[in-house]
Amino acid sequence: MAERDKARRLVELQKEIRQYQIKVDQARLLVQKTFLDYSEAYNTLSLLEAQLEAEWQHQGVSA
Repeated sequence: MAERDKARRLVELQKEIRQYQIKVDQARLLVQKTFLDYSEAYNTLSLLEAQLEAEWQHQGVSA
């Protein structure tokens, strides 16, 4: 009976480990998405800054 309990506990632990692995994977994806969102926002701001700088130079205004 003890072997059966050990086997059952092992299966339970394997299920718990898998659930934690899924949570870690979800967190990793969220971090990657957040990084990409911030990168996109930064790139957009950089592009806008460059466009504004070019417009100022075109109009003869220095930044």
